[in-house]
Amino acid sequence: MVDYIQLVNTLTTTLRTIPELVQELPNADPNRIVAYIDRNPVMNTLTNTIYEMKSGIILVTWEATRINDQENDAGMWVHKLIVYCRSDTGKSALDMVKLVIDGIPNPGDGQRWRNCAIMAGVLPVKITEALRTPDREGIDFYPVEMEFKETGDA
Repeated sequence: MVDYIQLVNTLTTTLRTIPELVQELPNADPNRIVAYIDRNPVMNTLTNTIYEMKSGIILVTWEATRINDQENDAGMWVHKLIVYCRSDTGKSALDMVKLVIDGIPNPGDGQRWRNCAIMAGVLPVKITEALRTPDREGIDFYPVEMEFKETGDA
């Protein structure tokens, strides 16, 4: 099984290399694309972290792992990651979501990031859903859900 932390960090790094996505962030700061790695007591409640997200932040999280139950499909495990987007003041979250899905890394080979394996042990991502979700105060944030299938059962 791949390392969850490595997968979250690799996706975070990949998103940071998409110039158009970084331009959507305050001061074009790639460090505003943040890996959420559970650590007690600093990061132990994703719900509160999402609620407290400032504008112009992208949060990359591991959500779940399940057995791949697709018949004749390689790889035993499927990992669900969610990228939470909150746009900067005066910017559209829809632009941010589109770039999370369709962004082209630089340097790279000119392909959308989602068409390439981002690390050894996983296939290219399958984007499963992007949606608008209000937080507990009714302010919208935008999760982009994705699945990474493993190439085997290491």
